[in-house]
Amino acid sequence: MHLHLALPPIWYRAQIEFRTQQGQSVRLLGVTLPGVPALVVGTNFHVAWGFTNTEGDWVDLIRVRPLPGHPNRYQTPQGIRRMILHPERIRVRGGPSLRFTVRDTIWGPVVGRTPSGVWLVSRWVGEDPRGYRINAERALERAQDV
Repeated sequence: MHLHLALPPIWYRAQIEFRTQQGQSVRLLGVTLPGVPALVVGTNFHVAWGFTNTEGDWVDLIRVRPLPGHPNRYQTPQGIRRMILHPERIRVRGGPSLRFTVRDTIWGPVVGRTPSGVWLVSRWVGEDPRGYRINAERALERAQDV
């Protein structure tokens, strides 16, 4: 699993029970990580599995130009869109809270800006429904043997 133990823990123990569309009862037990829609290490009481760290191209930075005179609008292939703004607050123990505004585009949040004023938008594969193929994990959940 290649991840160390820590406090607070990053691992979450999970038990999942469901019925397939065919009515088969499935019971899973294992651990997962925040944001992972599956058991990273688990068993269905017939087989067990575990995944390890992977390398890949998971994030793209997209250069987005704000429209002149309209700092919260930007051009997309489908037309002009309005930036979604939402305030965030991070509480800091023993200090003042950090407050800032997150700017979201259809591709993801603005994470930076170039000296010329072009926004840098982070597009993470985990937020794209096409970017995560869960079929292999689902097959493990129902496997009776290897």
